Amino acid sequence: MIFFNLFLLNTGFAQIPKNSTESLNAGLNTKIFENNPVLTHEEMDFLKNNPKIKISNRVDWIPYDFAIAGRPAGFGVELMKLLFDKLNVEPEFVTVNSWNEILNMFYNNEIHIVHSLAKTKERQAKALFSKPYYFSRNVLIQRNSDRIVRDFDDLKGKIIALPRGWVYVSFMREKYPDIYILEVPNNAIAFEYVEKGKAFATLEQKAIADYLIKKFGFTDLIYSNGITDVELQSISSLHFAVLKKNMILMSILEKAFASINPEEISKIEKKWFGSGKSVEFLESIFLTREEDNYLEYRP
Repeated sequence: MIFFNLFLLNTGFAQIPKNSTESLNAGLNTKIFENNPVLTHEEMDFLKNNPKIKISNRVDWIPYDFAIAGRPAGFGVELMKLLFDKLNVEPEFVTVNSWNEILNMFYNNEIHIVHSLAKTKERQAKALFSKPYYFSRNVLIQRNSDRIVRDFDDLKGKIIALPRGWVYVSFMREKYPDIYILEVPNNAIAFEYVEKGKAFATLEQKAIADYLIKKFGFTDLIYSNGITDVELQSISSLHFAVLKKNMILMSILEKAFASINPEEISKIEKKWFGSGKSVEFLESIFLTREEDNYLEYRP
């Protein structure tokens, strides 16, 4: 199930208590769903003095962030384009072959914005994160012909294929050391390894799994209901991030984010995820303070 959260809401806003709506907009000098963000003089000077703001682009994280013939594409890419359109600034995407290389360039300030990434304690030590704008629950993908996995204990001694450098890799190795991790170049190859029996299973967000199975025609893969680990589910939310020293840039981006209206985001949703039963879009959802704090401090 997918949740588009916080500012991307089109119903139910008036019914939220006043103190709740204020907590969602702390620090912003703009109103929700205005056509354009209202920037301070300092923020406008920042954009004037930094005309080339570089944004990350991976080559193969379909359907969020990838490249087609060298051109950035995907849900996250179009969301970034929409934010920059609100700011009347031309985005500059930097396409990089590996996720680890993207992070290294980001930490060295060679890339200024990384999008469509999970928030972890390690990353929070160096970067500022937006509120979550996307959530899709994690699912375990396995072959239809194998015994259904009921929990991670069933995976002891088995091989899970995971994309190299992803947050799932360190999480699984630390918490489930009896499960063998095979790192592969990308998620499509992980699915292929499972279908061909080179790995027993893989992990992925359900929205991506739906897309990959349909896109590449995997016919012997099913979802297991064996993921009950709350910590693992908590790292499914996606954010954009900037280095802590670029705090003013985060303020600008949050204002642009707040100015997006439901029709604009709905157009991007339908393009990349469709409207089938396998991908559900809720009209609105607000996190309570307790829920937001819970997600804030999960790994």
